[in-house]
Amino acid sequence: MDNLTVRLRDVAATLKDLQTLLEEEGQRDQALVWLAETAERAVPAAAMATATVLTEDGRTSWTATATGRSSTEFDGDQYAAGRGPWLEAARTRRTVCGDIDGFRGRWPEFAGAAGEAGLRSYLSVPLLLGDEPVLGTLTLYSRLPDAFEPVDEALIEVFTVAASATIVNSRRYRRARELADHLKIALTSRAQIEQAKGLLMAQHSITADEAFAMLSQQSQNTNAKLRDVARSILDSAAPLRPPT
Repeated sequence: MDNLTVRLRDVAATLKDLQTLLEEEGQRDQALVWLAETAERAVPAAAMATATVLTEDGRTSWTATATGRSSTEFDGDQYAAGRGPWLEAARTRRTVCGDIDGFRGRWPEFAGAAGEAGLRSYLSVPLLLGDEPVLGTLTLYSRLPDAFEPVDEALIEVFTVAASATIVNSRRYRRARELADHLKIALTSRAQIEQAKGLLMAQHSITADEAFAMLSQQSQNTNAKLRDVARSILDSAAPLRPPT
């Protein structure tokens, strides 16, 4: 079995595990660790890797995982300066690859920190899917000059597209589940409010509007949510006196 086939199979296996992890609560960080570790294994020249994540509004970011301690440190220099390869990849939505010495004038903070860590080359690929906002970036670093070949770029790009699709689907699933949970709470609250109104109407021979006014007044007086007032009335079955 040739080396490229081994690399592809390793990537495919990780994508399957990634999907399983993202289906579990609280496993996002572990999934990103797997992304970085697999990318580093898949590219022989890579010495370390980082997975940088953007929030869904794209305004803040952080290095979610790094396979080398120093990579986290000089990623901080990119954050502070607002420029560097992973930021460039995220902003342009394109792969950024090159020799670090060649960008000392453009990204001096990054080039200086990376040079101190003994790194010479970088390959940064955006995590994106179609027109979806950029999810983040996956960046590889090498201690060799001009280390990354076109086949490395192609392999990591395919990997990140598949990984991005998995992450996007996971986000959509979570949002749908959160919406369903909120809807369930809203429907339950509405039912309790209607039941409490009915109880007050029967107890005080008042209209639905008057019963709702009583609930609203109690909510304001106690600084409690309307649904909590309704639930309290139902739990205690203690009547409220209508306003005079």
